Amino acid sequence: MTPTGKAFSDLTHRFPHRSSQGNEYILVVYHYDSNVILVKPVKNRQAAVLREVLEKLNNKLKQQGEQPVLYILDNEMSQELRTAFFKNKVAVERAIQTFKNHFLAGLASCDPNFPLAELDRLIAQAELTFNLIRPARLNPKLSAHAYLSGPFDFNKTPLAPLGTRVVVHDRPKTRPSWGFHGTDGWYVSPFPLVKTEDLLRQAAEDIIAILASPPKNLPFLKAGDETKK
Repeated sequence: MTPTGKAFSDLTHRFPHRSSQGNEYILVVYHYDSNVILVKPVKNRQAAVLREVLEKLNNKLKQQGEQPVLYILDNEMSQELRTAFFKNKVAVERAIQTFKNHFLAGLASCDPNFPLAELDRLIAQAELTFNLIRPARLNPKLSAHAYLSGPFDFNKTPLAPLGTRVVVHDRPKTRPSWGFHGTDGWYVSPFPLVKTEDLLRQAAEDIIAILASPPKNLPFLKAGDETKK
């Protein structure tokens, strides 16, 4: 199959609820050759805002060596022009509608108390899981995600159902003496990738915090204590 270099973009209808981050729409970019769909929440339909978000999505394709040579925007035009110029119109609109259905399925599985004002925080994982189950158009043996970004390692990046209620551990230095050891929250996406040295630095800080004010029942070895051989 010959690469087309085409990409299509569309803007969804307005969210039923404005998010806490001020977002009201989702900009969808469909890269035809990889069969990947990239999405980003946007605050409004102003040209400057849409251009900024579209550039971010385009840069993601460019970084993976899949820079489109032609963008087709689904703006307001007559049905005759759509039929004449959008030969892949049915496939594109079907792909975008499929993503919407995938996202809605994720929303339906959220905890009943999950705040709808935070629904835009679920978009990143919805995009990831959607592309993991779609075959790439130019290489159907690969998922769309693997074609564009390489294999996904579930062991390094575990995934959980969106909107699951969680308890987030509070580090000793950030909680009061009699404070609870966790804060209620929601799972919205995988933990972002961090450098190993950052993890080691944080672990060292946690150990220092514990040693600085150790619990009374924390066992310590002292000079002269007998140990088992």
